[in-house]
Amino acid sequence: MKLTDPEIKAAKPKEKPYSLPDGHGLVLLVQPSGAKWWRYRYRFNGTAKMLSMGVYPDVTLKEARNQQAHLKELLAQGTRILTLPAKSTAIVVLSRRTARHRRDFRSMNLWVR
Repeated sequence: MKLTDPEIKAAKPKEKPYSLPDGHGLVLLVQPSGAKWWRYRYRFNGTAKMLSMGVYPDVTLKEARNQQAHLKELLAQGTRILTLPAKSTAIVVLSRRTARHRRDFRSMNLWVR
């Protein structure tokens, strides 16, 4: 079931973190502090991964769905997704060729939010 903006606004913090699924791996993680984090859960080469996509309401429901769709397309092409340190807003996307030639930084593509 898809999330709606009123459902997200009505989500109250509990004693432990809990998630509200939107579908296709996109979830909203509600922290005990009241913070609401967008997460994208996916698999790459059989390994489960999770990517943080920002905090609600800074990243809206529509923006989170657009980011998830874009990342899903990249994963379908066999693209490996790496994140930079937590304070960075950039996500590094490595193609298969770049993964083999990690020292070739000129062929890296940066996707910046």
